[in-house]
Amino acid sequence: TASTRCTGDGPVVWGPFETLTGIKSSNLGWGGSNIFMGGGATQGDGPAGFGKGILLDGSNDYVQMENYSDLQGSQPNLALALWVKRSSLGDHCFICKKSPGTTDEVYFGTLNDQIVLKRGTSIINSGIQFTQLNQWTHVAIQITAAELHFYVNGVRYSKVSNTGGSTSIGVSTPWLSGATSKNTTTTLHGAVDEIQIWKKSLTESQINAETRQSHEACDNSDTNCNGQTDEGFTKSSGACDGADADTCQQGS
Repeated sequence: TASTRCTGDGPVVWGPFETLTGIKSSNLGWGGSNIFMGGGATQGDGPAGFGKGILLDGSNDYVQMENYSDLQGSQPNLALALWVKRSSLGDHCFICKKSPGTTDEVYFGTLNDQIVLKRGTSIINSGIQFTQLNQWTHVAIQITAAELHFYVNGVRYSKVSNTGGSTSIGVSTPWLSGATSKNTTTTLHGAVDEIQIWKKSLTESQINAETRQSHEACDNSDTNCNGQTDEGFTKSSGACDGADADTCQQGS
C-alpha cells in the first residue's frame, strides 16, 4: 500500500482496509477521518497483492464513509474507483450517496447487471454488461461536466456524454459502498476494496495506476505521492508502448 496521498491532488477518500480497529479503518486519502463497517461487514482477503478487503453478506452489510466537506456542493469533476467481487447478480451500489430523502445524488453501480451512473432520476448507461461472479474486478468512472468515462480493470471501455452537467452533492448524508442506505435490507453480496473518491479529472494512465499495488503511473510524475517518479517502470529512450509521450517501456 502506498503512503497517504497528496493533499488536494490525491484522492479525498482512500480505503485500503489493511487495519481495522473494531468496525473502523483509517481513510488514507487527504479527507481524513475514518471509514466504518456497517451491519455485519468483516475484514477478509482483498485482490491479489492488495492485502485485505471488506466482506459483505448481501443482507445488511455496507461500508460507510464521511460526508466530506471537500466533496460538497457542485462538483464539475469527480472520479470514483474500487475493486469489487460479486457473489451474486443484482442491482448493487459500488459507491453512492443519497439525499436526506430517497434521491440518488450519486449512484455508481449496476442496474440490470450493467454498469451505470444514476443521479436523481437520470440514469446514464455505460453499455458495459457486468456479470462476472466470484472474481475481483477493478471498476472506475471519471465524471466531468461534459463526459463520463467508464473503466474496467484500468481500461476505458465506454465514453458517454454527460447530460446532467456538474454533480450536486449535499451536506447531510454519508457516502456508502455496498448499499444505498444504512437501513437497506438488500446489499451487495461479495467484497469491496481500495475504495477511492477524487474531486479532479484523472487520465487513463492514472486510473490504470490504481489497479497496481504501487498506485504508480508511467507518466513522468509522482502519481502515488511517495517521493519517487515512475518507480517500477523500465525507462527507454522514447515512447515504445503506444502513442504516448512518456519514456517507459511499460505503461499506458
